[in-house]
Amino acid sequence: MNGNGNWWSAFISRKFLVLAIATVMLWFGKIADDIWMYVALAYIGVNVVQRYIDTKTETKHRTEETRGGEITVGPGEKP
Repeated sequence: MNGNGNWWSAFISRKFLVLAIATVMLWFGKIADDIWMYVALAYIGVNVVQRYIDTKTETKHRTEETRGGEITVGPGEKP
């Protein structure tokens, strides 16, 4: 896929689509303010957790590559 396809799929993700639909429903008075707030907080929270997991996974893979695939465990850490 080219760069535009990656951007498009990231922009129109399921989570974003849910937030966009909730925003439109709020605009037309179909849902209450507090329901929209819960949807928005869930969207933000899930994105933060997903980014954290992606960062940890990327760091782990980078560390394994620099050590030749060996995973060393420090004191008090679990493998």
